Amino acid sequence: MAGRLGPVQDPASAKLLANYFTAQRRRALSPETIYCRGLHLRRLAIWLERHDKTLPTATREDVELFLDACHVSAKTRYGYTSSIDVFYRWAQREGRLGANPAELIQRPKLPHYLPRPAIDDELAVAIELAPMPERAMILLGAYEGMRCKEIAGLQWSHVMDHLKPPMLMISEGKGSRQRVVPLHPEVFEALRRTPEPYEGYVFRQRAGRFGTRSAPGKIGDRFDPGVVSHLINNYLHELGIVWTAHSLRHWFATAVYRTTRDLRLVQSLLGHSDPATTAIYTAFDPGEGIEAVVQLSARAREPVTLEAS
Repeated sequence: MAGRLGPVQDPASAKLLANYFTAQRRRALSPETIYCRGLHLRRLAIWLERHDKTLPTATREDVELFLDACHVSAKTRYGYTSSIDVFYRWAQREGRLGANPAELIQRPKLPHYLPRPAIDDELAVAIELAPMPERAMILLGAYEGMRCKEIAGLQWSHVMDHLKPPMLMISEGKGSRQRVVPLHPEVFEALRRTPEPYEGYVFRQRAGRFGTRSAPGKIGDRFDPGVVSHLINNYLHELGIVWTAHSLRHWFATAVYRTTRDLRLVQSLLGHSDPATTAIYTAFDPGEGIEAVVQLSARAREPVTLEAS
């Protein structure tokens, strides 16, 4: 847990964090979740030490002052607050601390984001011109609805082309949830164009060009999710396309919903536990609302006569 921020100096805080992350690993939480929570908590611990406080002695006011000092967006502050609250709830439940200083801290209200799907014509051009492995990654995002983390974790054993119809198992979703998605023929064709051997992880270091957190550029290692995001985003931006890797997942959700009008199906294909989350991904077609809107009129009905009382 040293990282760029440096180690936590207070022995009690360091021991508490070490025990907490041992518990997190025992729960089989994803490395990304543990890494993110560790970043938040280590930053809090170091800030507290600079103000002559520690994790065990922090108060609600201390935590709120720390959050204010971070100067981050509402979404990021929400993440920090959640990480801190989960940590202190664990410490309280385990009998390591008597109180949770984050218990009464309100999370910021998050804005309702509109869907950001890629544009059909731009996506078609991007797929047509993409080299490997970017082509396969883009197709997995757009035609299978996969996150960068899921693309990085894809293994050949998950490509079940022997089934009728062929299916793709996605095993590294959020919350370690697995799901199965129909295997698009164009996706399978692109996967077969990746270098052999067709076993283990699909996307691996070939010539030491791309780094991972554990072993930068080590040949044979699986790609880090950040590498997948970097490759896709850089390629799209080189084409003058402003969308990102996650926009491909939005496009997938929007396209499936446009065809089926089945939000529950889209929820299942995306691996969401909450349909409200799925709704963020499914953009409506503005053309569908044109007729309904242009026909609106306050004068469409017979005028109402107000009788004198």
